[in-house]
Amino acid sequence: MKLTPIFLSLICATLISNTLFAQDSTQCDCQASFDELTRKIEANYIGYALRKDQIESDYQNRIKDFRPSDNVTDALNCVNTMQAFLSFFNDGHLFVSQFPKYSVEETEKFKSSLRRRLYVVDSLKTYLADRRESLSELEGVWTDGTTRYGIVHNDNEDWPYEFVAVVLSSPQPEKIGEVKLGVDFKDGKYEGVYYSNAYSPRYVKLDLAKDNTLLGIWGGLFWGRVSYSDRASVDSTALYNPTLPTIEHLKDSTVLLTIPTFLLEKRILDSVLLGNQVALTTCHNLIIDIRGNSGGNGIYFDLMSLYAEKPLTSEVGLALASADNLAYFSQFAKGGAADPYQPVVDDMKQNMGKVLKGPRFSDSQLPQISSSLRKVVILTDRTNISAAETFVLHSKTVSDKVMIIGTNTGGVVDYNNINMVRIGCERDGIYFGYPMYTLNDHILKDGYNNRGSPPDISSDKKGRELINFALGYLGR
Repeated sequence: MKLTPIFLSLICATLISNTLFAQDSTQCDCQASFDELTRKIEANYIGYALRKDQIESDYQNRIKDFRPSDNVTDALNCVNTMQAFLSFFNDGHLFVSQFPKYSVEETEKFKSSLRRRLYVVDSLKTYLADRRESLSELEGVWTDGTTRYGIVHNDNEDWPYEFVAVVLSSPQPEKIGEVKLGVDFKDGKYEGVYYSNAYSPRYVKLDLAKDNTLLGIWGGLFWGRVSYSDRASVDSTALYNPTLPTIEHLKDSTVLLTIPTFLLEKRILDSVLLGNQVALTTCHNLIIDIRGNSGGNGIYFDLMSLYAEKPLTSEVGLALASADNLAYFSQFAKGGAADPYQPVVDDMKQNMGKVLKGPRFSDSQLPQISSSLRKVVILTDRTNISAAETFVLHSKTVSDKVMIIGTNTGGVVDYNNINMVRIGCERDGIYFGYPMYTLNDHILKDGYNNRGSPPDISSDKKGRELINFALGYLGR
């Protein structure tokens, strides 16, 4: 689609096209950051330490292939390169991210660049309406709960990315027509640039989930797809918060609880549970739909109390002793016989560079809430990773009522709890995120990262069809 900027001369457009990254990113010493990244991997990452003998030759070859040849590179491409390098480990908890701290002058420069590339939203809305049936999977109307975005395939030479998200409506009217993000689709991934509300650019990766109705945006952001039928409804369809849990009453004393993400405040999930306490404790069947949920925080234990019958058991994992890791665990160690972190701190002080036992969490009995629940079904898919996977595993541990229906989860659970350390390019805020310890001490033998956690009943049905399939199982 050729999107028309409000104003741009041909000469200006050509200059912007040729110098996009110079204008919309800053230069950093990527070679030094990459070298610091490899040092941090080798010193801190338990996944490297456990497999070093098996992977070292391939790892060193990958360093040679990916290490930047120039020391000065724009920050966006620098992060992109390091992120691609890290895919070698097949660990979704291993990543490079940006938390830029640009000056007022720099952000004004980014803002000016974006404002010179405003788009005419009326033509964009018409395009979305007229081609509604033939849009690609990413295209359409999306919302974060307050702002309406249009994502379209873009062939405008003034903007080099394959897809753009443009603000269609906003509580801040002055932002209408601005580009919010731009991405290319390459090697099965959507990657590019995202602009903060203050116009700071950062690297971004997008993940489509839940039958292309939920869009995960690198950095803990989520947009939900907005349904529309014609040009008028592009504007009029109500917006919604795509992260909020919802309750729906189904037939045969069954309640459907949908949890799009665990990356929200615990009080929000708790408020939904408390507000629907009667329904949740008097129904006979509970379907928990976590499809599209890519994890977050362990805020689900009160929910599990509705159906917990047995203790929540904890295995002791493995951790790597290093200065960064010692500093991380020391934040949580309070001392005392029951402190799971203090033994880790004590061991690390005496055994730097060695693989040791991780936190010693004790088995616990969740408070049991009186309920009429007979069966609990959890719906899963391949987008379920991290805390979504531990929710599934914990639920199966505490109750024989739980049945998992859907597909294998995504397999990002063998290494857990993220620490983040700086790796240079201070102004661009480039950080390395890595997991602190393993799920247990035998993940190399029978971990989940290569295959995910399998369901009890396998089904590749989508959307409402899987819910109806679950209802059929419950009605047996």
